[in-house]
Formats: sequence, structure tokens, C-alpha cells
Amino acid sequence: MALSSPKSLDPGGAGGGSCTDPSISSSLGNVADQSGAYAPTLTHDGASVATAAVDINTGLPVVVTGSATTTPSVPEPTAGHALLVTHTTTAADGLTDLLPRVVMKAAAPSGASWTDVYDVDFTTDITDKTITIDAAASDLYEADGTTVKASVYTDTRFGSPSTESAVITAAAGGFRIQCGGANDALVGGVVISAAAVGLDFDDPRQDIAVYVVVEGQSFAQDNDSLFVGIGPDQNVRNGGDGSFGLQQKRNSSTAYIRRGVQSISGSSTSDSDQDSQTSARADLVACFVIRGGRAVDALSVVGTTIPDGVPEVTGTTIRSPLNYTNTVGAEGPFSTQICVGVDVFTAGGSTAEATITRILIRTLDLS
Repeated sequence: MALSSPKSLDPGGAGGGSCTDPSISSSLGNVADQSGAYAPTLTHDGASVATAAVDINTGLPVVVTGSATTTPSVPEPTAGHALLVTHTTTAADGLTDLLPRVVMKAAAPSGASWTDVYDVDFTTDITDKTITIDAAASDLYEADGTTVKASVYTDTRFGSPSTESAVITAAAGGFRIQCGGANDALVGGVVISAAAVGLDFDDPRQDIAVYVVVEGQSFAQDNDSLFVGIGPDQNVRNGGDGSFGLQQKRNSSTAYIRRGVQSISGSSTSDSDQDSQTSARADLVACFVIRGGRAVDALSVVGTTIPDGVPEVTGTTIRSPLNYTNTVGAEGPFSTQICVGVDVFTAGGSTAEATITRILIRTLDLS
């Protein structure tokens, strides 16, 4: 369903008379790999409508055919470029409603390849650490005990878990998050700064792939689940504003599913169930793609092997379609940091757990 943006405020304040509150919606959402012209149908109740487009890579305006109609046409972006398309409706009294969209062309130049730029291996090069529940994020050191690799934290998402544990040790096999109770959830998070990685996370000239390896996922009761996602701050979790991720859930003792989950303004949206299995996928690799400071793709790969580049959706590899249909700004923007969150939820008095063993960041040059 197309979503419209929040309404503009009345600039006249109290006592200014009645005002029309215009709205606008579109038949199309964001697009990660546009083929041909981007031609939505707009619906609005203002006095006029206008569409403008800007190439995010170059900052130059793009000519829109039918820009003052409800059927504008924006030309296909250049390969590797992203367009910011803004639809505006204006009421007779001057109030406006804006609806932005990001339209991208994902093809990379010939010969481009992914480059490893940052690697956090929780099994080999990290100093052991016990994390205090619900405390501020604290430094995670490399094996030398002095070099800061990232920051880590844990938060009780809701409830009062009877078991709460977050440790990073060799015996645990990595960053292990355990949560026990009935309708309780614990989030383990990792904060990686742009300064530490040496990247501009919002640079439109490159794709950034974030791989999160999560092992040992266990679910003892129906409705137990695990969410792994990314977001621009420590609110990344199932239901956290701006979070975009993938969930594995136990529907019954013989039905385990995976699906995408996206949270906007505190409200979560889940896509349809995928990869229904009779037992849990214990080990998964989540792959997130960031372009121009926005998360544009999320995929889940069975096993612990990090794929080359962005994996194809074949066999047991699934993709979340949610990022293609919601308004710009839902996932990000990423600027100074990337936060990875693993949200462990237990529904029926048991203990659920998962272990982050590695986070790898790669880049693909689009310039």
C-alpha cells in the first residue's frame, strides 16, 4: 500500500481561519533497480500537483515529463545512480504535502568487485567481555586488550526475563544472547562507527554490504523468534523505529519460517512467510545493502559462509521485499554509524538464544 508523508504544519498559527489539509499518495514505492521510466499514478486532494527529480550522485536536476500531472514520467537512472523523486500537492491556502521516493539503477560498472573493509570476528580477535544488561554501550577490544573494535550493548526490549545473559567469550563461541521467560525479549547490539571503518556510509558512489553471521539459533516454544537487523541507532530491534531486518520464527514444533520485518514510526510490517521448514535454521547469514545512506536490500542465507557480493535469491536464500514499497527514510539514513541488533524473543517460559560470530563490511565502487 502506498504511504503518504506527514502533513505540513499551519504557518499561520491559531486564529488564522480554516485550512485545507492536503494529502498525496503514489501507486509506486522506492525502487532498487529501475528498468525503464519510473511512471507512477498519483492521487491527491490539493489544488495542484508537481513532481521533481534530482540525481543524488551528481546533484543535478532531472527533467520530468508531465511534472504537473498525476501521471509523471521520470527517466531511468544512469547505472549505479539514484534519483530522489519528490511529489508535492498544494492546497488552495498554500499548505503542502510531500511524498519522496528513491529510484535506483543497481547495475555496477564492468569489472567492479566487492572489497573487504572491516571485519569483526567474535571468535578469534576479540577480548572476552560480559555485558551489563540495560547499560550504556561499552567498548569492545581486539585481542590485544587496547584497540577498540566496536561498541556493544544489551537492552531488555520488554518484559522481565527470568534469564538474561550477554557474553562475548571463546567458550560461548562469540557474542551470545540468551533470554528466558514468558513474553520477554533481549536485544544484543553492535555499534560500528564510520570513522572506525574509514567510510562515508551515505556516499552514493558506493554500495556497502553488511554481513552478520548468527549461529546456534534455538527456539523451544511456539512463537519464539529471532530478529537480526540494522538501523542508524541503538533502537534497532523488532519494532524499533528505522529498523530493517530478517526474522526467523517458530510457528509450531514442525513449522519454522523466515521473513522480512521493517519498522516505521514504531509500527512493524512483516512480509509473507518464506522458507517454511520442520526444524529451525540454526545458522544464518544476514546480508544488508546500503546505498546513499539508505538500506535498500536484505537477504538471508542458510549456513555460516559469507557469500561473494550480494547473493542471488535461489534455493534457501530469501529476500525481504519490504524496502521496495515503503517511503524513503524508513531504513536509515546511515551517516556516522551502523548499528546491528539481534533481538531474541521467548514466548512460553523457555530460553531462546543466538550467537553473533562475525560482522563483515564490504564496499562496491559505483563511480
